[in-house]
Amino acid sequence: MKYPIAATTLLSLALLCTACAEAPASNTSGTALPETAAYSRACADMTISLPEDWAWETLEEENLRGIRFWPESDPTATAVLSLDSNSLVCSFVSSREDVVYENGYAARVSTDDYGDSVHINVRYQNVPAPYYLNYTWTYAQMETYSTVMAEILDSIVLDPEVIREETVLTLAESYKTKDDQILRAKYDYEAGAWTVGIYPVYGGMKPVRTVVIDTQGNVVETVEGA
Repeated sequence: MKYPIAATTLLSLALLCTACAEAPASNTSGTALPETAAYSRACADMTISLPEDWAWETLEEENLRGIRFWPESDPTATAVLSLDSNSLVCSFVSSREDVVYENGYAARVSTDDYGDSVHINVRYQNVPAPYYLNYTWTYAQMETYSTVMAEILDSIVLDPEVIREETVLTLAESYKTKDDQILRAKYDYEAGAWTVGIYPVYGGMKPVRTVVIDTQGNVVETVEGA
C-alpha cells in the first residue's frame, strides 16, 4: 500500500530547501581567485571563483541552467557549468579520464578532438544534482587558458549544504528487509530531498519501499510499494 507524503513533511522540506538555497557556499580549494560567480535554483547551489579579468552570466533557459563564463579579452573562449543538462556533451569522445580535483570533487572528463578545436565535458560524480562543465576551445585558447581553467575547476563548489549519495545510501540501509535488495538514490533539488528506492534484485523495476531523506540526513517519510 502506498502512503502519500504528509503535508507537514512537504512543508518541512520546503523550509529546509529555502535555508539550503540561502546558505553561503565556501571555496574549499584555497584558490586565490577574487571574483565569485554564483547560481542557485531551489536546493541546488553552485559557485565558481574567477580571475578579475573574467566575466560571467547566469543562464535560465529551458534546457540550460547555470553559469557561463569567459575571459574578457576573448569572449569566444566560453565555458558553461550547468545543472541538470548535458546538452553540450560531445558526440564522439576521443578519450575519457576519471579525475579528482584539489577541492575534492571527482569527475569523469571526456575529450573530443575536432581537429582545429577540442571539446571538454566534465561530468561530476557523487554530487546531489547532476552537474556538467562544457567548453570548446581552439588549440590556441587551450594553450592560453588551460592553466587558469585548472585553477577555476579547483575552485568550484556544488551543493555544500546537502549530504552526499554515499551517506544517503548508508542511512537507508537499515530499511532493507532482505539481503537481496538493492538501493538506488536520486536527489530532487526542487523539493530539497533524496529519494531512495529499495528494489529486489529480481522481480521488476518497481521499488518495494521508498525512503525520503532531507538535505541534512533526516528520514522524513517511508512509502511502501511503488
